[in-house]
Amino acid sequence: MLNEDLSLPQDLRITGIKINYLFVCERKLWLFDRGIGMEHTSEKVLLGKILEESSYLSEEKRKIMIDEL
Repeated sequence: MLNEDLSLPQDLRITGIKINYLFVCERKLWLFDRGIGMEHTSEKVLLGKILEESSYLSEEKRKIMIDEL
């Protein structure tokens, strides 16, 4: 009984992103939980991605992990 697979279906798992969205915006959590996202149509998100890819190229630690997130 202790060796049984206790994994939950993907839609029932609580992730760090879901907890963040709960505190930031409950509507965003609801949309995310149902696979609805608008970021791919946002010019601001596109500009942020371009900025991330082109900034601090010479820095050794461009990206850092915070609590393994």
